[in-house]
Amino acid sequence: MDERTFLKRFASLLEGIGDLPAEARGSLMRCADTEVSTQTPNQFVDALDALRMGLTYVVFDLEATRRENRFLRRLLDDESAARSDARDREQDGEGEGESFHDED
Repeated sequence: MDERTFLKRFASLLEGIGDLPAEARGSLMRCADTEVSTQTPNQFVDALDALRMGLTYVVFDLEATRRENRFLRRLLDDESAARSDARDREQDGEGEGESFHDED
């Protein structure tokens, strides 16, 4: 959204506030006045850009964390499978040894 569109929509919002009951209108106008009067349109655009950048970073970080978690899960699964295989081989070896001793 470019600056002109944003300002147009914001002005439309302020006009819509005028149609509200007096209680709601008063509190919303106080919020709008304090926010709008202290910031220029360029500051709004800068804040939106910063928000977009922050959101982009959060999404990137989330994706990286998911990739890392998948990788670590694979490592754990592989290690678990290797331990299970070693345990099975060890038990098979013990079982064969016992049956060998039983035959003597």
